[in-house]
Amino acid sequence: LNSIKNLSTKLNSLGGVQPEVLEEYQDGSMNMLGKKLQKIQKKLKNFDNVNKKALDQFLTFTEENVRLVERQNLLMEDKTRILTMINVLDTKKNEQILYTYKQLYKNFKQVFSLLVLGGQGQLILTGGTEGETEADKMENAVGLTTTVSFSGCQAMKSLDQLSGGEKSVVALAFILAIQQCDPAPFYLFDEVDAALDIEHRRAVAAVIHSQAGEAQFITTTFRPELLKNADRCFGVMFRGKASHVVAVGKEEAVDFVQDDDIQN
Repeated sequence: LNSIKNLSTKLNSLGGVQPEVLEEYQDGSMNMLGKKLQKIQKKLKNFDNVNKKALDQFLTFTEENVRLVERQNLLMEDKTRILTMINVLDTKKNEQILYTYKQLYKNFKQVFSLLVLGGQGQLILTGGTEGETEADKMENAVGLTTTVSFSGCQAMKSLDQLSGGEKSVVALAFILAIQQCDPAPFYLFDEVDAALDIEHRRAVAAVIHSQAGEAQFITTTFRPELLKNADRCFGVMFRGKASHVVAVGKEEAVDFVQDDDIQN
């Protein structure tokens, strides 16, 4: 009886038996079945180190792999859409930058000719190479520089070759060219005419007056040229160890700067 119980226990430990196997061995003797079982168990001992959960793990990992592949495909689709959007935005950005540069180039050339009668000015992209298209030049550009001529017969000069007053004229032309592209609410110019000769001071005053309809210009000066077209004049008085800003008439403002010129 004990042997039968042991064999039954071992049989149950093997799990379910397929019907065709039961049919094959249903007429076998207990002795023959016992020997067969012992022989099979002996063979099974050779597989003690085999992971008995491998099949379940394989199915689990297969399902996980399918899920991850689907997720990867979704991510690749998102990546493609994002890269496409980036390319579109980069193209639009380059087109807008190129358009702005062309407008700034045109405005600088125009404003410089107004500030310097008979002069020529150009904005040049730096960092590009010869033979490139405009789009490639814009893509490879690292900055802007200027070449100017203060008379029609002079060769074009770079910024490093100019005097202090000439550099002031170029800087003003650049600022006023930007103002035409994208006007700011107001501009504050602090003695920008200090290093200019009288012709250039008159030209700067005329250009500022012509653009004053699109923005407010606040200037400080010790020269009478900028006062000519000013809408309002203010004087800064030093009284009682403190500065005071007071509204003054245009004639009083002109007298003030002329007195300053005499004292200097």
